[in-house]
Amino acid sequence: MITKRRVRMSNYLSKVKALISERYGVGPEEITGESFIEGDLNIGEIDLMELLAELEEIYKIEFPEDKESIKTINDIIDIILESVD
Repeated sequence: MITKRRVRMSNYLSKVKALISERYGVGPEEITGESFIEGDLNIGEIDLMELLAELEEIYKIEFPEDKESIKTINDIIDIILESVD
């Protein structure tokens, strides 16, 4: 059975993938929840901060000041889920 949380998670993942693909030229097929932002997707610290700022505007949330804990796409999705739900 598919839960509402999984559906929302999938929707957020799709949006994050679209933003990353559009901004950084990474193919959506290369982006998974397990993708490491810096290591797999080659998104540096400044680009990550810009991405998070855009997501904050879209979802009306705030990411933690400590960006060190955000290593993967799933880390971003988890914060969105916790903040929006």
